[in-house]
Amino acid sequence: MRVWQRIKGHLHARWRSLRENNVFSQKQHWQEELAKYDWTSDKLFGYAWGDPESPKSHLGNYLEIKNRLVGQLTPGMVVVEIGSLGGKWTQYLLPAQEIVCVDINDLGFDYIRRKLPHPHIRFYLTKGDELRGIADGAVDLIFSMDSLVRVPKKFLANYFKEFYRVLKPSGKIFIHLPCLSQAESRRRVFVDLTLAEIEHLCRVNRFHGISIDQNVLTHGVMVEAVKA
Repeated sequence: MRVWQRIKGHLHARWRSLRENNVFSQKQHWQEELAKYDWTSDKLFGYAWGDPESPKSHLGNYLEIKNRLVGQLTPGMVVVEIGSLGGKWTQYLLPAQEIVCVDINDLGFDYIRRKLPHPHIRFYLTKGDELRGIADGAVDLIFSMDSLVRVPKKFLANYFKEFYRVLKPSGKIFIHLPCLSQAESRRRVFVDLTLAEIEHLCRVNRFHGISIDQNVLTHGVMVEAVKA
């Protein structure tokens, strides 16, 4: 009986992974979430998944992530945000010279334009694994939080190639990825990346100075690396 229960649990997790960890399902899910949101609210979309001003959000220390992000920004920077949604993290990027908000849905783009006026903010609707609207060697920092956890491995591999392409020499990534070492990442059946696979993604795409923080989040890891 216990063996059968384990098999059933494994099969259910596999079915859920196939159902949820793909661009089509995620695009549909976030379209529904964005459509339900009260766009007249003063509070930006997405706080149900963590508050960047709180060290005790239910998924980890989002305040530390916010502080580490803001600490990297300088007025002359060009920053790309993967998964801008309704601008919860975009608001902290405003000191940059230029911000490129990237998402698989464009429902949040007009909202960000209205709520976060910035003279050099632009938007790119991605297919979920590419940044073709961004020029080679144009970007100083790529940031992503709570957006890549259900991106299939082959799509992540494509994204990492794009990261290298669009970054300037010594440009950086600061991104949240799923990881099997993290209990909440396993429970939520995020993409089953291992620490070794994350490091390989960085190294094979010629990133160095790799740091994988397993302590700040319960549902994944924060990865920092520099373009060689």
